[in-house]
Amino acid sequence: MRTLYKRVLSLVCAGLMLLPVTAGAAGGTQRASLPMGGTMVYLEMGAGRTGEVTLANNRLFQTQSASGHVSAKAAEGGKSVVASINGGYFDAYSGGATVYATVIQGGEVVNGGGEKPTLVFTSSGKPLIDRVKIETKIAFRGEDSATVTAYAVNAYDANNAWASYLLTPVYGKAVNVGSGARIVTIKDSVVTNIQVGGTVPALSWGTTVLVINQSAWNNLATYTLEPQVGNDAVRKTVYTPQHDSASEWTDIVNGVGAGPLLLKDGVDVCDQNSDFTDPKQSPDYVSSRSFAAIMGDGRLVLGSASSSSMRSIAQYLKGLGAVDAMALDGGASTFLSIGGSTVQSAGRNLTNVLHIVDYSSGTLPKGIQPRDFDTPSAWATQTVADAASAGIVPDALQSGYQKNITRKEFCQIIDALLHQKLTDYDKELYLTGISYNDARAALTDTWDASVLACYRFGIIDGVGNNKFSPNQSLTREQAAKILMGTDQRIGNTASGTGSTSFTDASNISSWAVEGINYVVSEGIMNGTGDNQFNPKGMFTREQAIATAYRMLG
Repeated sequence: MRTLYKRVLSLVCAGLMLLPVTAGAAGGTQRASLPMGGTMVYLEMGAGRTGEVTLANNRLFQTQSASGHVSAKAAEGGKSVVASINGGYFDAYSGGATVYATVIQGGEVVNGGGEKPTLVFTSSGKPLIDRVKIETKIAFRGEDSATVTAYAVNAYDANNAWASYLLTPVYGKAVNVGSGARIVTIKDSVVTNIQVGGTVPALSWGTTVLVINQSAWNNLATYTLEPQVGNDAVRKTVYTPQHDSASEWTDIVNGVGAGPLLLKDGVDVCDQNSDFTDPKQSPDYVSSRSFAAIMGDGRLVLGSASSSSMRSIAQYLKGLGAVDAMALDGGASTFLSIGGSTVQSAGRNLTNVLHIVDYSSGTLPKGIQPRDFDTPSAWATQTVADAASAGIVPDALQSGYQKNITRKEFCQIIDALLHQKLTDYDKELYLTGISYNDARAALTDTWDASVLACYRFGIIDGVGNNKFSPNQSLTREQAAKILMGTDQRIGNTASGTGSTSFTDASNISSWAVEGINYVVSEGIMNGTGDNQFNPKGMFTREQAIATAYRMLG
């Protein structure tokens, strides 16, 4: 009877410790006192509510007051700040303010990577906690084999010759790279420049740089997989959780990585964090602590304990019915604000803060969406469909219509056209007198059958040194020369004068003049407007398909 009385009294006391704060449009919020000293808040994660992370002044290596973080988030408009708590670890002692935490904003990793305990929020606002491996990948030309995985985002080590690093405007300062490294500049998901060695400047918004150190670059180049100027470069983040289903971690918008992991699936895992070697992060070290937890009913809990060990917090949360929990930064970084009022003041300025926000519209942003290369431009929609029906668009090229086409891909379209137009393709190929082996000896950097066939037909040649550069983006003047050779191979001859005049004619390479005059006078290619041809500009897949279709007749 005495034991039962104590249990009832404990539950009553716990109930008295729960203080409702607010019930916003997105869900309720309840504040509770911690028995070890401190405060936590229960947050119902309803529609329109999610978590977002601020960086001081929207840059790394900077700090600002905790209240400054809250004010900055509130000033974004269209949302109200429900609660805020300090985020992941950073260097608070050497003056560099290096952020060690993984930070995810708008669907992209803006700092860190690797494997660590992480709290994230999906596009619906659902919170998830697990130890997770996070990989930021850049796929060039849509090829899995030409995908580069960044060792980290917004970090760089010249001494790791086999590593690649992604730098974004959030980094906020210049970086000197290794002498043999490649600086691959990407804008609007397209490679715009590749530089050997030197300095990456502080980047403007809309620009990212992938630094591929020398050994990593050489390995790509060995297999002709290195990126080229004009190639599409699509960024993707892959999450591999240790315990959860991978399918849950496919639509992540915001998050912060810290740790150690305290609970997983209701089990105390404090002793399963061997990667945390700082004594202050050990399970039984007593200090100020911040933490996040997910309850069995889906509520999120944020808390700051004034003096406790991680093990004590884990056991307390487990007793309350929490299923997943992790530590955030602690010590002087410990900070908690509820409804705009500070509950636990931070003892120093912070680099990153996690906020729970309610969107007034009730609709959450989906994060940065990848550029749509697949939908043809309005002018090309019908032509692309007709060309595919006519059999001159290989299956592999029936997407990504707005991508810049590579030299190899253009040859594949030309080869498909030749199969349609030549009466006896194989016979005519044989009669060229150039064998497959001859073509391979002439173009040693490709095995592609269409490229080699186009060489045997005399439609293409190399770029020098027995190379073809198959993955190089095709320029308009290169396309013109190839199209002239194709049109002549299928038996056509120029019907016009073969003379055209463009205001940018001085930019046309001497070897391309005849081809440009031919394709323009024959209506196979057009200028780009304002009486210009833009000879060095890139040629897209839909443009390549349209020009080939015009020659189908």
